[in-house]
Amino acid sequence: MGGIGVPELLVIAIFLGLIAFPLWLSYFLRKKFPRRIWIGMLLAFFFPALGQWYLEGALWWIVGLGLMFTAFKIASGNPSLAWLLSMILSALVMYYWLLRAKPLILPETNVEH
Repeated sequence: MGGIGVPELLVIAIFLGLIAFPLWLSYFLRKKFPRRIWIGMLLAFFFPALGQWYLEGALWWIVGLGLMFTAFKIASGNPSLAWLLSMILSALVMYYWLLRAKPLILPETNVEH
């Protein structure tokens, strides 16, 4: 007995998808719609630490929010409450971060009206 079968491979694929999808979505939206507060806050709320990937330089925020989730879980003993607190904290961090971000300078167009 032992080895990896189809059920284990499915669990691994789902786990990788749950990590890859928020990272891809955050990166895609960062390129398509940069520095939009409402997009950043929604990503940060629904994917607490991984939603921070919406802005560049997010690695430390991801690590910090992951540690905060662990601290919330240990302090409260309730994973659901820890998850909710992490979602709220992540959205607040994103809001603060986007307010402090340098303004986006869009390229000029030569369209005359």
